[in-house]
Amino acid sequence: MDYNFGKFLRNVGKHCITKQDFVDMANKEIYKRRFVYLKPPALFHQQSYIKRLEGTVFVAENGQFKDMDIFNNHVAELLDRLA
Repeated sequence: MDYNFGKFLRNVGKHCITKQDFVDMANKEIYKRRFVYLKPPALFHQQSYIKRLEGTVFVAENGQFKDMDIFNNHVAELLDRLA
């Protein structure tokens, strides 16, 4: 499975118009990835990917970041572009 968060952000940038679209797409991705059971080390990649997705949903809804991440600037720029 592909747990590439940068690819997810590029996909969201192309297909989403509003912040609610962004939240819906992230929630669908969380739901789709959460119920796949893996063993380590793939499990750790899955958990970090889901944590990043949950963090982006939190940012879109509340306007502030929960955790430090290398993608925070990209997420902030994307949310500024969305209506």
